[in-house]
Amino acid sequence: MEEGELIRRMKRGDPAALEALMDRDMAFACGVASSILRDAPRDVEEVVSDSFLALWNNAHKLVPGRVRGYLSAIIRNRAKNRLRELGKELHLEEDLLDLEPSGDLGPRRSL
Repeated sequence: MEEGELIRRMKRGDPAALEALMDRDMAFACGVASSILRDAPRDVEEVVSDSFLALWNNAHKLVPGRVRGYLSAIIRNRAKNRLRELGKELHLEEDLLDLEPSGDLGPRRSL
């Protein structure tokens, strides 16, 4: 089913649309959560489930073509919060993933 149709159905409260979206994006969601919760693999399922529920509760904000981006942001935030609850630190490379490139790569050298 097309993403736009899934979103329309979710906005109307159709739980089958959420189920279809979960079927489509579950591997993606687990991959995002697992990359952050490496030291807490038991928490991946909970974070992913909570994230899909948050997606459902915020269906009115969804835009076709941007669902995975929105879902991954929810998952990253929830996974990081879970790490904090566990008293663990985020690995440096995950922190770097959150940085937006500025386009400025540093001072230019004259040759």
